Amino acid sequence: IYIVGELPAVLLNMAFLFLFCSIAAQMRRLEKGGEELAKGNLKNKVDTQRMFPIFRKHGEHLNSVSKGFAIALHQNMKSERLKTELITNVSHDIKTPLSSIELYSKALAENLYDTKEKRDEALQGIARNVKEIKGYVDEIVTASREDFLNLEVKNGEVYLSAVVDSIQAYYREKLSVIHMDFAVESFDECLLKGDQNRLIEVLQNIMENAIKYGDGRSIRITFEDEEDCKLIHIENSGNGLK
Repeated sequence: IYIVGELPAVLLNMAFLFLFCSIAAQMRRLEKGGEELAKGNLKNKVDTQRMFPIFRKHGEHLNSVSKGFAIALHQNMKSERLKTELITNVSHDIKTPLSSIELYSKALAENLYDTKEKRDEALQGIARNVKEIKGYVDEIVTASREDFLNLEVKNGEVYLSAVVDSIQAYYREKLSVIHMDFAVESFDECLLKGDQNRLIEVLQNIMENAIKYGDGRSIRITFEDEEDCKLIHIENSGNGLK
């Protein structure tokens, strides 16, 4: 009778002991999760399985905070990477108008323009390139602000001739000053979808590389159709583009 009477008390004590150990283990799990979060370990997650509802709620909250920090960190890293890429690209783009200003200035200094009209055109070319450099500087300033990711490429419609004419107007005289042949193949007019200014910038970058890495004899622009796309090829003589 004594043993039978004591058995429920033992089981009750064992149940309380199990409950105490379970609560302690779950609290320790939450404590460890908080410590890992404080250390910046955002990959660590609190295992909320087999937790009591009250502890599960706190565990899920810790996991949610950790996930939020991870997303914010990723966005910050992405933002910094894009800033670096943008500033690098813009810095490269500035070389194009600087090179043009250098050529105009050299031609003016050596009196290569034999008429006032040509000298005035050279001065206008310098002013135009200075304005372009100012635009690039504005982009760098914008990139230093937090809202630079809001910059959008303005997709629209532009005729191929408008892009090609811009490149020809920009480089025809520039290349003639350094005695480099510049040929543009005839093409069928078509309407392109994209950002006209960005497209011209890309072509200018390729043109500058063609000038830099070629042998200084010639540059040729050709066109090719591929499905619904228009391929623009820029080829220099001598070494290939890099």
